[in-house]
Amino acid sequence: MSRKSNGIDVRPEVAFVSTYPPTECGLATFTQDVLNAVERHGWRGLVISADHEDYIDHPDPRVIYQIRREEMGDYVEAAELLNRSQVRVVSLQHEYGIFGGEMGEYIIPFLRRLEVPVVTTLHTVVPRPTDVMRDILRKVVLHSNAVVVMATTAVHLLREVYEVPTDNVYVIPHGAPAPLPIAQQEAKALIGFSGRTVLSTFGLVSRGKGLEYVIRALPEVVKQFPNVVYLILGETHPKVRAREGEEYREMLMAEVERLGLQEHVVFENRYLSLEDIRLYLRATDLYITPYLKPRPDYERHLSLRAGGGMRGDFHPLPVRTGGTGGRRRDAGGVPQPRFDCRRYSAAVVRPDADALSPRRRPEESGDAELGRRRACVCQPV
Repeated sequence: MSRKSNGIDVRPEVAFVSTYPPTECGLATFTQDVLNAVERHGWRGLVISADHEDYIDHPDPRVIYQIRREEMGDYVEAAELLNRSQVRVVSLQHEYGIFGGEMGEYIIPFLRRLEVPVVTTLHTVVPRPTDVMRDILRKVVLHSNAVVVMATTAVHLLREVYEVPTDNVYVIPHGAPAPLPIAQQEAKALIGFSGRTVLSTFGLVSRGKGLEYVIRALPEVVKQFPNVVYLILGETHPKVRAREGEEYREMLMAEVERLGLQEHVVFENRYLSLEDIRLYLRATDLYITPYLKPRPDYERHLSLRAGGGMRGDFHPLPVRTGGTGGRRRDAGGVPQPRFDCRRYSAAVVRPDADALSPRRRPEESGDAELGRRRACVCQPV
């Protein structure tokens, strides 16, 4: 497709509504990656960036508007701006936590006012939603011309739990970058862990990721693998840091010291670039996701692990143990799971682990193919 006609960019325009760099979160990075991919397939990408406390001097000229999180008027104004534009389709990246109001309800006035066709990517489809979460996601889906999810399980949940039609729901996996073309031992040498068995978890650090349970499981692992090192990769989530400082990280570090694991746990307290992630995953023997409940970045971590070229296992949610009696409950009265650290130890050192034969791999579609598929979803809208 020709980009220019008489000096004018004639590519069809798609506008992404999402968090966006320099915001430090997986969704922002994902949006930038998808934007770049669809541009390679003949579209011109624009951005309405969300989740701002106030306006910033944005470095990317493709950002045409900024939505302040708790300013409902911004959502309406953004929709009206798009209605007046030449944008052919809007790509909404939906995650409850990035929009204002209760559970992100301010995105609904945006969708109601929007006259441009919208394709919504759902990053979280909760299996047991609260009434508010269910109501909001239903409205988002019903106001969308098409919906993209990253796993077939989400289609089932939309149909059975949220009771919305799924005729226009498309499954497109998260995607992953090409593996780093170096040997694992070379990657280990580059990060300073030659000869070590490397376990890792990456992402913005916050409560609910269950990192303390892996740390508490390590003493039993160290007995059998004295050279093991567990890398906790990523800075504290900016919103968590603003609310409570480094309280959770400091608790993790205190737990490492209490258990005498200073030589076996390493914290990399910074925001990781994609190239950083590729290098650390190439060096990793066993990747662990010890989340205490399903999270929106679960599929991203699974895909990046596979795309990192690493061998290894992917440990999903910890096992619930015990009955409901006496269990800790959340603010809504829902019983919270207990977690048995011994299950982690046993999983890591089980005889068939071999440091590391993969049990599960996601679809490893290349960036170009996924970019093409996401661009194709826009075509019939």
